[in-house]
Amino acid sequence: MLKKWNFAVLFGIALVAILIGSFCDFSIAQALYRERNGFGVFVASIGELPAYGGAGFLGGALIFLSIHRYSKWWQRTLLYVSAALLYGLGTYFQTLTFLSVNAYNLPGHWEIGLPICGTLTLLFAIGGFFLAKHSDQPHLLRIIIAMAIVIVVTALLFEEIKQINPRPRYRWLVGETAESFETSLGYFHPWWQNAKDLRAEVLAKDSGLKEEFKSFPSGHTANAMACVMMLTYLPVWKSSLKKYQTLFFYLGFVYGALVAFTRMLVGAHFLSDVSWGAMLSLICFYLADFVLTQIKKREKAVQK
Repeated sequence: MLKKWNFAVLFGIALVAILIGSFCDFSIAQALYRERNGFGVFVASIGELPAYGGAGFLGGALIFLSIHRYSKWWQRTLLYVSAALLYGLGTYFQTLTFLSVNAYNLPGHWEIGLPICGTLTLLFAIGGFFLAKHSDQPHLLRIIIAMAIVIVVTALLFEEIKQINPRPRYRWLVGETAESFETSLGYFHPWWQNAKDLRAEVLAKDSGLKEEFKSFPSGHTANAMACVMMLTYLPVWKSSLKKYQTLFFYLGFVYGALVAFTRMLVGAHFLSDVSWGAMLSLICFYLADFVLTQIKKREKAVQK
């Protein structure tokens, strides 16, 4: 498992960014904003792929376990169903992301998004199958369950927070997506100020603007940070990768930071939004790492 100072470094970076954003969100957004920036739209369409593709990755690993490590019919059935569910959910949500107003804005065109996203998730699933095949981890199923829980909990947590605190996006404040509503920069809300009343007023006039009140926190950044977890646990699957664990951890964070930057670039989020996204995702990952560490310690104690 990772040394705790690695978490301290990233928690510190996220905290500093939250503090800066708390005072400078608006000015930073003004400086960075580029309407429908091509690079930003592209990253928005695939930025969450590590999380959704990761679900397919875990599904592929479960297929291997069902074939080679479990013999009872009910065990195999349970693993097959779980694998299919993970692959299906990963493909479905990645397709939604690909077609949403945050990306290529092609609502309803499943014939475009589904083949692309289904293929990408399938590639992840194949990778999960073969890594599981070469894994020397005797308790691989336990690791897979922990990873799946973090992905699901992170997604549910962020969706719930967005409903509780519906902060308006910067792109809406400048009128990019609000043709039917007279917007004003005066509607800006800091992350700690609830905008429920504003959302109710706006949606009463145009219900299609619901997506423009999901700025806080950044789900793209949070799900991209799931890449940290997926990469960092590869050495747990195969011990020969142990020497790369810390490198994987920071590469995952760099990827999350890239996604965070592009979300600000297209006016979808403020600095505090993406920073809170990274912070909460790291907390979920830290808790999973802590639980697995305790389990490993107990196993060693029993063996002694």
